[in-house]
Amino acid sequence: MHNASSKLSIAAALIGLLLAGPVFADERLPQHGMHNEEGNAGQGLPHHSHLPAYYPPRFDRRGIMRSIVEGGRVTIDGVRYTVSPNVRVHTLETRNASVYALREGAEVGIKFDPAGRTVIAIWVLPKGSVPQS
Repeated sequence: MHNASSKLSIAAALIGLLLAGPVFADERLPQHGMHNEEGNAGQGLPHHSHLPAYYPPRFDRRGIMRSIVEGGRVTIDGVRYTVSPNVRVHTLETRNASVYALREGAEVGIKFDPAGRTVIAIWVLPKGSVPQS
């Protein structure tokens, strides 16, 4: 019985790592020339080459933060998004910040989970990074 229990624990750990892999892949150092299948390069920041190395070259969305993470949701440019309880927040000064570092009116870039439903990472961007409408 102990052997079967150990094998089940190892299998569960491996599945967890496989499922977490895409999340950590989004957090790696920038991958230049990253494109999705449709050839859409995402929302890059060509004029901000002075971003820290832990900022990706592209984001799934960019916008102005209108409401901070409240009840697992955030509003960016009038669109409400679900936020992972384990969301990673990055600022220009700190690679791993708290959600308390976010401010209303801040320009941000976000990444979604592989399903495209939940925000898994938020980067605070320099002023002027998001086109004003």
